[in-house]
Amino acid sequence: MNTTKKVANQIVELVRPSVISQNLGIPPVELAPILAQAVMLGYIRKSDILFTFPQSLRDALKRSNPGKNLATFKHLLPILKEMDGIEDDTDECEARYLWAFTKQRVVYSDLYEMLSTIEITLHERIRHCLGKGFWRRDDALGSKGVPLSVRKSCVARQEEDDNPSSEPYSYTTLIDLKDIIEANWDIFSKRLPISATKDRKKLSSNFNKLNSIRNKVMHPVRLDESPGESEYRFVLQMHNTLVLSQWR
Repeated sequence: MNTTKKVANQIVELVRPSVISQNLGIPPVELAPILAQAVMLGYIRKSDILFTFPQSLRDALKRSNPGKNLATFKHLLPILKEMDGIEDDTDECEARYLWAFTKQRVVYSDLYEMLSTIEITLHERIRHCLGKGFWRRDDALGSKGVPLSVRKSCVARQEEDDNPSSEPYSYTTLIDLKDIIEANWDIFSKRLPISATKDRKKLSSNFNKLNSIRNKVMHPVRLDESPGESEYRFVLQMHNTLVLSQWR
């Protein structure tokens, strides 16, 4: 296993950058490009690095202004740690990550990327699994395809669009996709990744929770509290299940 992959695995295991550099016997400044490469190669996301830091320190940063530049932040960091009783050693390299990732709101960007990929994957896979003529389902006969209620909603959204797509199916929401799967469970119970089909009720509940997080990410100004680690872990799990796991 190469060094980049080893470093990524330690980040996933919530080992902090300062500890990783000690484990590798290299200065923190030499770890930075390895972490950047791990992110670029898709082994980890920036949020994975951020969540290796103590919750107390991250919460303290949320309650404060992280500063307009790194120098200001590095001056603020020891004050925050003292105020909140945080007992840890944050080196300059880690301070740089904390400042940059807090300013960049990396949790939002990583959640957006995963949610978009989930939705696109479901959209494509559902079409493929249902096959030709999937849009015209006969609800009375229970034939495979998109339920009438979903078709009506999609057509309504298409008609309200000033620059509409040519295909109503392009207007499905996550909940629409969930409803299509449930209406055709005899098909998707055999096509979804195995881990997704073990508990049908749980899958439906997870779709509802995923949609709730999706709405928070897409409408951040409506939030009283930003999405955090628990939301990130949940979406990551759903991404691994629905995108990275093998469909049948």
